[in-house]
Formats: sequence, structure tokens, C-alpha cells
Amino acid sequence: MFTKAFTDKPSDVSFYETTIPKGGVCKEQWHKLSYEVVYFLTPSAAKLEGKDYTFEKGDLVILDPNEKHEWTAPDNDVVVLAMRFPNLLDDKYTTG
Repeated sequence: MFTKAFTDKPSDVSFYETTIPKGGVCKEQWHKLSYEVVYFLTPSAAKLEGKDYTFEKGDLVILDPNEKHEWTAPDNDVVVLAMRFPNLLDDKYTTG
């Protein structure tokens, strides 16, 4: 069992599925106010705060506000199910 404490109680949550085509990149981004939970439905490569990681099908990552992340699909289409707490539509920032 894992428990994640939020600094503020989220008012809502959004759920969405994203596919990054093989060879594609979902460029570096972050959320200033939202937490994000990403569940990998396929293997993926990623950069979290500039450090390289690989994720397997079934892995889960929890991102705190302001934690920079970038997903890449070097070997296969990458499919993730993501959740944002709270669902703030204007709370997405990208590099360059």
C-alpha cells in the first residue's frame, strides 16, 4: 500500500489516455499546481527532472507540482493513462 499526501486537497481529478507514436516525444512539461499520476500501458522512456528512466507496462509514476517530465517512444507506441489532481486546464507549461 502506498499513500501520497497532497499539500492541498484537490477539488477534482481528470483522467485521460495519451498515445505517443513510435519515434515521438511528448516534450518536457510540468504543472505548477497539479499533481499527475501516470500509469504505463506500454513500455516507455522518460526524463524526470533531467534524469533518464525506463518504465515497463504496469509501472506508475507520481509527479509533484513543478516536477518536469518528458515521455519518449523510441521503440514502440507509448500508451499511458494519466490522472491530474486537480483538473486545471491552464496548468500545463512546456520548455521551448
